[in-house]
Amino acid sequence: MAWKVKNFVKGLEFFQLVAAVAEEEGLLSFAMFFIFALSRWSVFNFI
Repeated sequence: MAWKVKNFVKGLEFFQLVAAVAEEEGLLSFAMFFIFALSRWSVFNFI
């Protein structure tokens, strides 16, 4: 499984959205884990 975005900037915007939602929900640590996991497992592909 791979998640694809149009470019690097769109990928960063996605990460910012995840962090914003998680922070509002009090789950900032979960968001950081989510981002770390995506980067380590190489399932996030930038086009």
